[in-house]
Amino acid sequence: MIQTEKKYGDFILEFEWKALRDDKWDSGVYFRYDSVPEIRAWPERYQVNLKQGMEGNIGDLEGAESEGLTMAGQWNQFKLTVRGTKASLEINGKPAWEADGLEGPEKGFIALQAEVPGGGQYRFRNIYLTELD
Repeated sequence: MIQTEKKYGDFILEFEWKALRDDKWDSGVYFRYDSVPEIRAWPERYQVNLKQGMEGNIGDLEGAESEGLTMAGQWNQFKLTVRGTKASLEINGKPAWEADGLEGPEKGFIALQAEVPGGGQYRFRNIYLTELD
């Protein structure tokens, strides 16, 4: 997991990602968390999933689900906007979802994570973070 040095509140995170496995890839992008528990290798929430079949979904944010917008074996572009209690995601230039209900810290770290070896390797590129607050 690669984590930012500082905490962010409202922001836009744009990045491209590509799974290097043909099947069963697993990764994610975490945001607005305070720490990583000692008993786990990743924060408790929030995670924009990059796991195969769940790309773009946030499990514990109602309405944050998408389907069929990513391309296997190719570069995919995500644009995550977080503002107050609201978040939205664009996948490959198309609106994926908008949701309201973020809880927890108003500011937190942002991290890129990959499940290795089970989920395989990932590549990330063109990562841009814009603070909105």
